[in-house]
Amino acid sequence: MNKFTSEKQTFKLQQIIEECLHEFHFNEKYRRIKLQRVDDLVEPLTLIGNKQVLLDTLELLMNTAAEYVGATSIMVSVKQLLQAEKEVLLEFAVTDNGGKILEEPGINLFTYKRQLTKARRVVEEGGGKADINSLYGVGTTFKFLLKFRKEAKTEAAQPTEKKLAGKRILVADDNELNQKIIEHLLKKEGMLVDIASDGREALDLYEKNRNYDLVLLDLQMPHVDGFQAANYMRKKLASQIPIIALTAGYYPDSDKRSLEVGFNQCIHKPLKPHTLLESLNHFLLEQPINT
Repeated sequence: MNKFTSEKQTFKLQQIIEECLHEFHFNEKYRRIKLQRVDDLVEPLTLIGNKQVLLDTLELLMNTAAEYVGATSIMVSVKQLLQAEKEVLLEFAVTDNGGKILEEPGINLFTYKRQLTKARRVVEEGGGKADINSLYGVGTTFKFLLKFRKEAKTEAAQPTEKKLAGKRILVADDNELNQKIIEHLLKKEGMLVDIASDGREALDLYEKNRNYDLVLLDLQMPHVDGFQAANYMRKKLASQIPIIALTAGYYPDSDKRSLEVGFNQCIHKPLKPHTLLESLNHFLLEQPINT
């Protein structure tokens, strides 16, 4: 039996990863590091196993990237490799863009590698396997495999009615990965999605096509940011369409400022799928839309 299965706990996978990311971002030193979570899981997973192995590994890798190599972006991803009736094999990856060893007393390449070795040991002692791909000047990807038992379902899942199907959404975000995540989430619910890479492009699309049901605007974008785009839509175009702000927390007063320029809501990153879908349900199904 793998060591990590000796301490069985039942946990929701996506939830504990989100909690880990939020705890990291709560540290004042790491506020400016962009965090991203990506998964290709088709459903929320409730697992049985030693979740502490996963949490300890993620925490160690993110802290290492932040402290030792000057990372400004960290991405945590998970994919399902194999699934049996009662077990699932998952591949996790933590990728950072920290290609510079910080030249501070006691912090050097040896210390950095020692931290990665420590993370590998945590994984292997938990019954998993790890692989490190680190390129000086570029960054590091640390992949690790863990196997868990799946919680048995007491009854067959009922198909979910896609109430938002057919709704047309305009999304503006300059981060290509964020674009793909949001587009995948919305299209999975049957929505129609147009993507813009900055505020100027979003305004061009909106002025050419006024039949959008809702607009999602990232606040920090080149050329025309989210604040400027929303302000233009409200004042120059006199649009009353629901507009939701997406922010990674670069602006300390983002919630207040976004409401002042005409946003209906401000959602903070890393984006939680259920939070976004709850907002879309609220604005698109519970309130009349006047464009």
